[in-house]
Amino acid sequence: MNVFGEDYVSHNLPLIFVSGLREDAGSTKQTARQPQEGGFRIRTDLPAIETALAESVSKAIYRFDGSEAPWRTVSPPTKLFAVRNVGRSFTLPPHKAPPPPHSPRLTNIGPGPPPSLVLHSPLSPLTPISPLYPDGVIDQQWIAKHQYHLPSAILMVLPLTADPNTSSLLDNQLRAEVNGVKSALSSTNYKTKLVVILLGDEVVAPAEVEERIAAIRKLTLLEQRSLCFIPSDSSPQDVLEVITSLLNALHPQSIEYYRELSKHTRRKRNRNATPQPTIPPTTAHNLPSQGWIVRYEFKLAVFAEFRQEMDAAYRSYETAYETLFTPELIDSADVPGLQTYGSVFISSDQPVAVPEAIPPADQLHHQGYWLQRAQKHTRRRRERAIDTPEEDRQMPVKPPTAHPGSRSQKYDTYLVPEPHEEAPLDRGDGFDHKAEILRLLDSANDFFARHGQLRLQEQLQLDRAREHTRTGSWTDAIEVLQPLWEKSTWRKAGWWRLLEHVGWLLFECAREANDTDLLLRLVWELANDSFSSRPDFDYGLDASIRDYAADEKLSVVFTIQDTASRIVTSFAFSTAEGHVGEPVDCQLVISSPTMAGVPPTTLSHIKIAFEGALKPVLLIHSAQSAEVERAGTISADIHLEDSTQLTQAEKRHSSSALPSVSGQADLSIHPGQTKIFNISVIPREPGDLTAASLTAMIEAEKYSITVINTEAAQTESTWWETRDSKPLRREIGVQRAVTTFHALPKPPKVEISAINFRKAYYTNERVVIELMVLNNENDTVVSKLQARLISPLTEAAHVSWVDQDSSEETKVQDVEQLLPARSLEELAPGSSAKLSLSLSETFVAIDHELEVSILYSMKADPGTLLQKTLTLDIAIIRPFEANYDFVPRRSTGDWPSYFAPPPTSTDVPSGLTQTFSVAANLFSFALEPVVIEAILLTTSSITGGAICSSTTGTLLNPSGAEPNAEDDISTSIAPEETKNFNFDLTIQKLVLGDRETVSLELLLEIGWRRPGSDLVNTTILEVPRFAAQPARHAAYLIALHDRKPINALLNIQCSMEASEDFAFSGPKASAVSLVPISKYEIDYKILPNKRDTEGAKERKKEKDKKGEWLKVQLNVVDAYFNQTLRVQPAGDGVKLDKRGGVVVLIE
Repeated sequence: MNVFGEDYVSHNLPLIFVSGLREDAGSTKQTARQPQEGGFRIRTDLPAIETALAESVSKAIYRFDGSEAPWRTVSPPTKLFAVRNVGRSFTLPPHKAPPPPHSPRLTNIGPGPPPSLVLHSPLSPLTPISPLYPDGVIDQQWIAKHQYHLPSAILMVLPLTADPNTSSLLDNQLRAEVNGVKSALSSTNYKTKLVVILLGDEVVAPAEVEERIAAIRKLTLLEQRSLCFIPSDSSPQDVLEVITSLLNALHPQSIEYYRELSKHTRRKRNRNATPQPTIPPTTAHNLPSQGWIVRYEFKLAVFAEFRQEMDAAYRSYETAYETLFTPELIDSADVPGLQTYGSVFISSDQPVAVPEAIPPADQLHHQGYWLQRAQKHTRRRRERAIDTPEEDRQMPVKPPTAHPGSRSQKYDTYLVPEPHEEAPLDRGDGFDHKAEILRLLDSANDFFARHGQLRLQEQLQLDRAREHTRTGSWTDAIEVLQPLWEKSTWRKAGWWRLLEHVGWLLFECAREANDTDLLLRLVWELANDSFSSRPDFDYGLDASIRDYAADEKLSVVFTIQDTASRIVTSFAFSTAEGHVGEPVDCQLVISSPTMAGVPPTTLSHIKIAFEGALKPVLLIHSAQSAEVERAGTISADIHLEDSTQLTQAEKRHSSSALPSVSGQADLSIHPGQTKIFNISVIPREPGDLTAASLTAMIEAEKYSITVINTEAAQTESTWWETRDSKPLRREIGVQRAVTTFHALPKPPKVEISAINFRKAYYTNERVVIELMVLNNENDTVVSKLQARLISPLTEAAHVSWVDQDSSEETKVQDVEQLLPARSLEELAPGSSAKLSLSLSETFVAIDHELEVSILYSMKADPGTLLQKTLTLDIAIIRPFEANYDFVPRRSTGDWPSYFAPPPTSTDVPSGLTQTFSVAANLFSFALEPVVIEAILLTTSSITGGAICSSTTGTLLNPSGAEPNAEDDISTSIAPEETKNFNFDLTIQKLVLGDRETVSLELLLEIGWRRPGSDLVNTTILEVPRFAAQPARHAAYLIALHDRKPINALLNIQCSMEASEDFAFSGPKASAVSLVPISKYEIDYKILPNKRDTEGAKERKKEKDKKGEWLKVQLNVVDAYFNQTLRVQPAGDGVKLDKRGGVVVLIE
């Protein structure tokens, strides 16, 4: 079986090559099979890709590698391949063998040309260089060709760069490489599929990627499914999804590849003709037709295995066997069991003659068993050599043939020397039986190790140790026996009788070698009741090393899980969860599984260590509380104290310098006894608590023993209860781990609340939040307060304590502000304390989160910390919004003279003045009424060479009446109410004649307060940018006011059309000539018609709060350009209608 070709029994799966990834020795199965010479060499010049993305791709592909998968009777759920990483270059096998070298048989005998040669595959029986030539059927090289060298598909992995400077060049190189591989595959005439996988090296825009991939696909003529792209930022899960989709689509094509090979083989089989060899053989016959049928059927079976069609493979194999073993061949073969040699009569009262049974060991398939038997024969050989009479073991004086009873006739010396050479008496240079036995054991051990026969290896190690003990090589025997004693499978399987034999043999060696440490370890374990008792042996630990002098104190460590210990410890919590600060009942159980008559085991102390915020528990042995009973189950309640309260003597007994809780108990355990210690622990912090280890210590004058239990859970999750003074066990922890406890936070009873906290606050408002801490605990508490503000934006607000001074710094971390902790005075039960926070610089309307935590402890229990957290959502909204109307007004000041000399000081403005009436319609978004104390229109910036000023805002009454003095000072605005405020804005140019447009950045500053509060807050609203154009038109108030600020003569024609709706006094038409920097006034007095005219009816319909409005036809025309000038209202009694006409108010 060992020499049977591995390729015959390997799992046949569709083979794919992976080219372009780093070759890893562990990523693919290494093989010594080399491709045939003269194959098709295919290579690419690009280096292998070694990025993290390439590693993910490699792992994803090898998840589909089924080379090492077991054979199954059903198809696996995943489409598997045989994956082989070939790097950037590989060789495909050749189709035809090369022509044979020059031979006399190939020379031209006649006048014509020599006959042409028919070339076949290098593995064909028709090729002279083939190992099957001339009449072989099949060879494993043909299977290896399809398993390792001829793939059904090639996965070509190439990089797609994101560098815009080299992307075009590298894309051209990619196309050249792909076309080169396609051309090479086309020249081989193999139907191998080429699939290209592009890996991005950096993030590339999707549109660019699609364009580049489309260009590569177009120029390489690749199919849609034969080219895929994996971005550089793909996660391993994304890569696996892409590769899974790709290989699932590729699997049917690979199956079709092997189906085509089957069709080609079937066509050759159906020809029913024997092919002609390249060179006819001279000493043998060609392969007959039956051999060719077997060859073709074998190929069909293998190709069916590649397709995972096992039924078809079975039928082809069956046909091949039936063709190979024809009836004529079976009839001519002299095979026992196939021929009839005669009849035999066997009487029923006579025993049946049966052949001697062959032991099973004689039928095994490796040499280890024979080497094991050989060492047994060597032992018997040594025994016989020793039992040889002494006269025969001496050197003979005469030749052996000198007398009739010579030794050559008495002893069989086949393969062995004479008795005086085998075991001489007068010298010690005879045959070394021990060395031969050890050599045979080592050789047998190697064979058993190769086949994973661990127990037979251990048996050989035991034989080896016995050989060492026989010759007194105690140290060598210990080196063999100690690993066998500590780590053998016999211990894990519970073969205690066999392990006991090893232990006592090791004990004998340790005693002879004076190994006190090993003696102590062996006596500790051999006292376990799993082993047999020796009545004449003293199992006391002191007695085992009494007669040996030690240079220093022995220190031995045992693990309960790995040894047959004298004591067994376990731990359990009574419940799965509880609260911080509340006692939790626990049980520590110590039992002694030792044999009867073994001295009791007395522990100096035992320590329970926990994972989590729980102090270790230390139990110290106290001989004063020794129990009278020596067997059975004993329960005891242990009172624990903090380690700070221990006496100095107790601290000296403690082996840990860590803070712990400790108690005293009787730790003397008799054989077969179980002791339950009931203890209570108090968790101080929330979280999971787990009993990590139980460590028991035995301190003696000459030694110290540490017994560690790293798995404190009991084999059976039980809890001991005492009923009628008898401990009884009950099952617990069926659905939980009894060594794990979850400490829940203690429900804090200290309340923290915000007094008069509002639903919303407003921008630019100084927010003061008053906090109150109320102690509902039954004890005095010591606490400190912590607060932090979390904002969506940085610097969106600033938080501080109201009494915080400059020395206390607020820690700012991005969008989080952490205030310095505030320690409160001791709060008695039922008392309270107050503290205030201030929130300022709230310029942005966003929501903030204020988290206030109080960390406190009871005065009687300072070790338990409790926490209560209050989270407040502070909504900052804008209290007001406004829109604005800018209306020009007539300047009442003196008009500057163009002929007046310029001012001597440049600081005094001398330009024209423009006046505007600004109406601010203020809408309240506040959730409650607020009082507006003042409203101002200020300038943040001005461009265009001018100065400006504005008046304080005045409240415009809805009736249109003039505001009184009280309205100028304070007004209340309700939620969702609109108030109108007026401002007079005056703009004056610095230089007379400057016609540059003036741009203003204005701010509306609103001083407001909440009702009942004297704190005035200021909210600033931005006003849209206002551009004041230089005046170049006429305006109408009650009088027509023409202004000419330009540097040219202007002729103006004014006319007032008559109407039945009113009468007027003033010029109906007039022509005015204005010199530069001048103004002219024309007065009109309007008398409305009270009769019921169409205009009067229209006026009544459009009447508003101010009154009725009368439309007049006033035309102002520039006579030079014949252009109608637009009339602008310059007072409250004049306005423009929707069509731009002038209307006046009728009082």
